[in-house]
Amino acid sequence: MNNQNENNYNKHIIDLEKIFIILKKNINFIFLVVFFIVFLAFVYVFIKKPIYEVESTLQVGRISNERIERPEILAQNAQIYFKYNDNELNRDVFVSKLSYIKPMDVIDFITIKTQAYSNEEALSKNNEVIKYIKNISENKIKEYKRNINYKINTIKEEIFRLNTYQKKDLQSKISNLKDLMKNENIKYKSILSKDFTEIDDKNIKYIILNNLEYKLNIEVPNKINELKIEIEKLKSLLSDNNIINTKQVGDYLILNSPIKPRKILIILISILSGLLIALFFVYFKEVIKKDKGKF
Repeated sequence: MNNQNENNYNKHIIDLEKIFIILKKNINFIFLVVFFIVFLAFVYVFIKKPIYEVESTLQVGRISNERIERPEILAQNAQIYFKYNDNELNRDVFVSKLSYIKPMDVIDFITIKTQAYSNEEALSKNNEVIKYIKNISENKIKEYKRNINYKINTIKEEIFRLNTYQKKDLQSKISNLKDLMKNENIKYKSILSKDFTEIDDKNIKYIILNNLEYKLNIEVPNKINELKIEIEKLKSLLSDNNIINTKQVGDYLILNSPIKPRKILIILISILSGLLIALFFVYFKEVIKKDKGKF
């Protein structure tokens, strides 16, 4: 048993020695392959135009403690718009683009990343995306304000109707009824409207008169005050405290060094790739030699 283990151990040593011999014999070939691959990587790295990235964060606006729009919807709209727009503008050569836009884990926040051949271009593109999203929010706010102003104007029209037509109508009825009560011998139909025709009982006239005066002096003014209070409530909904537009949070994140190409990573990958390719060819050559030896 011990002899068998010793033979296996010796066999592994011999195999390792063979491998080292093969590698030593093909060291120049391996070096040339690795050098060629690394050279190509260097050429790519120094020919490839560097790409810079600018990052910003937006906070989605609110109306009455409700979000103007869901962050994921805003991000999706911007992504679709700029994907088409960037493709149209940059058909032949990459200039700048929206590379990333996504809602953050923190509610109501959106991260925007834009890329370009310079920080200035990337920053300009980032501003363009921010402006686009802000415009969406502003349109939502304008629509909200239009609806509130419409309600305010409707209430004002109601107040005007109460102040003019209804008050005048009540005043006219009160005046007619008082005249009727002073002139009992005058025929009712010739003076009163249908509301007071054929009223014979004097007490009923007083009751009607009191009701009309109550409406004129109490009910209508109270209704007008309620409507004015409602207008003030609606106006408060238009205040800056109640409406907050989408805004940028913090400064732009601008990196001095480009994010692409990643030179060190590319060089390391090229070295590893060159070694693997060279070893594959060495192994393949040895396999072919063995096959020829058999024949």
